[in-house]
Amino acid sequence: DPEVFNFTHAMLMEQSGLKLNKQDKEYLQLSYLVCSSAMDYIDLFNTTLWNKTCSPEAIDKLGDEMLPYFDVLGMTTVKWIGKSLNLNESLGISVTSEGFCYTFNMLPYEEILRYSDNFNNSMKPKNKSRKWSLEEGYPPGETFDAFPRRTFMPGLDGGLTIDNIYVNNSHLDYLCGESLQGFKVALHHPSEFPSMDRHFRLPLNQAVVVAIKPQMITVSPQLWNYSPKDRRCYFANERYLESYKMYTQQNCLQECVANYTFAQCKCIPFYYACKCDHHQVVSKPLDF
Repeated sequence: DPEVFNFTHAMLMEQSGLKLNKQDKEYLQLSYLVCSSAMDYIDLFNTTLWNKTCSPEAIDKLGDEMLPYFDVLGMTTVKWIGKSLNLNESLGISVTSEGFCYTFNMLPYEEILRYSDNFNNSMKPKNKSRKWSLEEGYPPGETFDAFPRRTFMPGLDGGLTIDNIYVNNSHLDYLCGESLQGFKVALHHPSEFPSMDRHFRLPLNQAVVVAIKPQMITVSPQLWNYSPKDRRCYFANERYLESYKMYTQQNCLQECVANYTFAQCKCIPFYYACKCDHHQVVSKPLDF
């Protein structure tokens, strides 16, 4: 939130040799975690002497004190299958490679991760699944309002609608992020964290309609007794992950990267889950 901290103003003061107060200097180094330009132009911004790691508690501070409010004018509406939802109850907050993002229909952290800390407890979505499982789906007789939410019809009225998303001009920071301003949307499974490597954009001053064509792969009961090697896939109950309660390919890949990075560097990217004691977090994944 630029009203709390303005990255461009602080960076220009730093480059001009002007002294920042203690809080702005701390915020500047925290912003380094999510501002891609600070990583891309290290020599220009003279950030080579900055600390490349910080504690998990610093990430709590980044979210608690610097996260901008989603509905800045009190006019944003959220609808699911034509039914209006409470904005604060339907949108949770999750951590991604680009900072904190608002998420819809994602399971609480406590249902995704095997461990829990203060950050996860404070940032988890408010909804909880009721007897839903990755393999079995919804139990027979489950009502239409079951969580995770599901739709029963195609088309515009059969999905999620978010109207009137506004942003203050003061929130547009061209030095911290990219020159193309707007919102990014990432689609992901409710039991996985969003990946900003796969996203589409919502430009400012435009209306956007997105059509989604899902592809579901199922396994017939006759193949359940085949070994994973023969069927070339794992069921959710056949692989144990240290950090995640549910096995998916995406969760497995993220855990492998986090574990390997921690083994090599004793730190992990701040947006990765890792069952590590007293670990440090680093701004970006390292190249090996």
